[in-house]
Amino acid sequence: MQERVLLAGRAGAGKSAAIRAVSAIAPTLTDAGRVAGGAALELETGVMDIGRGAPLMLYGAPSPERFDAAWEELVDRCTGVLLLVDHSAAGPAEALRGYRKLLARRRGAPRPLVVGVTHTDIAPHRPMTIYRAAAGRHDDYPLPLFAMDARKPLDVRAGVLTLVALLEMHRRFAGAGTQD
Repeated sequence: MQERVLLAGRAGAGKSAAIRAVSAIAPTLTDAGRVAGGAALELETGVMDIGRGAPLMLYGAPSPERFDAAWEELVDRCTGVLLLVDHSAAGPAEALRGYRKLLARRRGAPRPLVVGVTHTDIAPHRPMTIYRAAAGRHDDYPLPLFAMDARKPLDVRAGVLTLVALLEMHRRFAGAGTQD
C-alpha cells in the first residue's frame, strides 16, 4: 500500500519548505479540482523515499478555511497527517485545537496525526508547553508533538517517520483492543 501523507497547517507554517526538504523529486503543483465558487484547489506534491520499496507521497494542502469540504476529502484520501503549527503566529495553540476539531469530525477511522511546531527560533520566548493541553490524546495515544525546522531534512524526516510508525502500529493492532 502506498502511503499518502497530508502536510497541513496555516499559511506560512512550512508545508512547502518541508516538502522541498525531503522530496526525492522537484515538488510540483497538482490541480486537485474545483471547489465551491469555482476556485482551483492546488496541492504541492512530493515523494519521499523511506527505504521500504514504495515511495511515500507528500501532499501540502492550503488551510481548510479556504477549502473546507475539499480539505475533508483530502484527509480521507491520505493515510496520515503531519500538522505544522507556526509557533511565531498569533494563537498557535488555538490553531492546533482547530485542526484537531476538523480531524475529529471527519468520517471513518481516525488518521494518525503528528504535530511539528515550526518557527520556534522566531518566538523563543513562547514556551512549547502551551501545546500540551491543546494536543491531548488522539485515537487513544498521546499526540506526538515536537519542534521542527521545516527547512531541515532531518527534522522533517523525524516527523514523517514518526507518522509512518503510527501507521504501522494502527495496522498491526487494529481491532486488537487494549490489554490491561
